[in-house]
Amino acid sequence: MDNLKEGVTLSTKLPWRTLDNGMQKSEKENVLHSALQDIRAKTAFNDIAMLDAKMMYVIASKAELEDVAHDFREVILDGLKFMQRPAISQLTYEDIIFTNPQNDMRTFTKGTTGESEALFYRGHQIIERHLNDIIELLKTAHKTGEADFLDMACQCVMAATSAMKTVGSELNQSDYQVFRTYYDENPYTEEFGPSGRFSTNIPHIDILLNGWHKYDDRETLINNVDYFPQRGMLNLRQSLNDEIDLSKRFQKNAYGADRLQTIRDWMNTFRKTHQGSMRERFSNTIR
Repeated sequence: MDNLKEGVTLSTKLPWRTLDNGMQKSEKENVLHSALQDIRAKTAFNDIAMLDAKMMYVIASKAELEDVAHDFREVILDGLKFMQRPAISQLTYEDIIFTNPQNDMRTFTKGTTGESEALFYRGHQIIERHLNDIIELLKTAHKTGEADFLDMACQCVMAATSAMKTVGSELNQSDYQVFRTYYDENPYTEEFGPSGRFSTNIPHIDILLNGWHKYDDRETLINNVDYFPQRGMLNLRQSLNDEIDLSKRFQKNAYGADRLQTIRDWMNTFRKTHQGSMRERFSNTIR
């Protein structure tokens, strides 16, 4: 079983660590404005700097510091243009999960709530690692025609489901209700916040198993493409270009077809586990 706490260290040298709920609005504005000046002084953006800037933009927006939020957004958009990334100024799933460094984990909250928040991100990093392994195994199975790779993919789906259960069981629900508010839609731009529905790996697996023509949620993927992890989208586009369809590849291989159905069944279990976890988190919450 994956250990969510293994190797996770919270970052302590972040400007918003000095923010406190008891601060006046003007005091919060000064802290964030000072951080903005530090960002402007940098000669170039990288992924971590962009993550920090976007998190502060979320904080400024949530605190209704409209002028500071506007300034952060301008800097972020300039940085995204420099990095040749989609112009999504709001924090994305890719930012908070894929970019967030395990040994210097960025969180909105601190103390025990911050520890819960870090474990939530680490859990999703572990899940995404398993999902990525599934994709690579499925692509190898398609290339070689060997069903043994499907057996290994099935084991990875089971591992991803186990990791999802671990996140659900170990996450403090009260802490989650605190930090989840930072994932809301941006009040100024109406851009979506980070969400697991923007994981590229899940639709990628579905498409590999059944083909693009049988994927039911194509419209969501196409209409929200900029919100999905960009490296994941490149990988998905390559699979589409290669016309990978495992259902066709193994249609005359009884064992392979059976393994594919087992993977589909486990993916359904994975989804149900996630849905059950979400129901538990929101059972006492009116959204």
